[in-house]
Amino acid sequence: MLHAASLTRDFRKRSNERIGPPVEVVLLELYIEAATRSFVEFAAVVQECQDADDPPDVPNAELTGLIYASVHGLVNLQIGGRTRQEKGLTDAYKGAELLVELLRLSEGSEKLS
Repeated sequence: MLHAASLTRDFRKRSNERIGPPVEVVLLELYIEAATRSFVEFAAVVQECQDADDPPDVPNAELTGLIYASVHGLVNLQIGGRTRQEKGLTDAYKGAELLVELLRLSEGSEKLS
């Protein structure tokens, strides 16, 4: 016959065992999947612009990565409360607009006002 203490110990041991990966791993995998989908969609938008001869003629992956990282950094600065007028960055949207304008100007069209 089993003793009550051994049953309790066995129950605790089994209830502490994980079924599947830890929650943190699952969340990280979901985050990576979402980021990858977002990047792929963004690359398609950049490709549309390149097809219309809007941004500079550079490989899509390089241009997409540069824009994506720049916008990501701008958003990160804004979320963290680190956008300041003295830094020349007041918000992510204005920074992204400036980046796009600079890309257009790199084709030699007109001067930045």
